[in-house]
Amino acid sequence: MNKNIILVLFAILCAVQLALPLKTVIDKQELLNEGATYRFRLQPVDPVDPFRGRYITLRFADRTYKYPSGQKSEVTRGDKIYVELTVDKDGFAMPSLISTEIPEGLYIEAKVQRNNWRKNKTFIDYPFDRFYMQEEKAKRAETITRRLRSDSIVAYAEVVISNGEGVLKDVKVGKKSLQDVINEESELTP
Repeated sequence: MNKNIILVLFAILCAVQLALPLKTVIDKQELLNEGATYRFRLQPVDPVDPFRGRYITLRFADRTYKYPSGQKSEVTRGDKIYVELTVDKDGFAMPSLISTEIPEGLYIEAKVQRNNWRKNKTFIDYPFDRFYMQEEKAKRAETITRRLRSDSIVAYAEVVISNGEGVLKDVKVGKKSLQDVINEESELTP
């Protein structure tokens, strides 16, 4: 094969390898710029993933959908669902309907985590359940969030949603960013 053809093919391969991650970043940034921000109540914990680093797993308080009387779940674990969202009196997003069809209102694409057939509930697995941090900050975040569980301070995730996609924007503790709370605690501790 001609050296020029090999060089052209190599250049195309390199361009494709750079373009795919770049497109993902651009798509997420576009969603952040154009989507609407919603708050989801949560209770974070802190695991480690050896391939992805330190992160806080976000456990959402409003992650269940209770079917109306007489209606039964038609979905099973792992099924793709569309969760129509509403905002409660305190300004937090919560599921108002789940469906296998795209709803007309505000929705997020998610998966079925599990069903509780006795209580006629479906547990939702949202796609934005990890908040990545630097290793030393993630350890402090774990300590802070454990302490918050005993306090009455609300922790929540800010998620930007558009066309069924959601991007985690920030995690807040009270009205402050979790990052700011960690930085303030770092300044107080020697």
